[in-house]
Amino acid sequence: MAMTFIAVVLTSNMYVNPIGLETIAWKFYFVYIVILVIECVTIYFLFPETRGPTLEEIAHIFDGENTCIGNSELTKIDTNTSD
Repeated sequence: MAMTFIAVVLTSNMYVNPIGLETIAWKFYFVYIVILVIECVTIYFLFPETRGPTLEEIAHIFDGENTCIGNSELTKIDTNTSD
């Protein structure tokens, strides 16, 4: 879905940008300013803050309650030496 959106946006930019620049000249750049402001506001209000918490806490934020951080079974050393 994201790749389709990107392909559509890039293709439309290829055809829309020359027309927009030709008709309204330098004022066409205000379109990009509006888009950038919308993106900045979206990032500021919707993206979670990741400064400060540990990596485990960040994993809990993104992955939810069932986050598996480290596996104690993998860190145990087998000390049984049977010959």
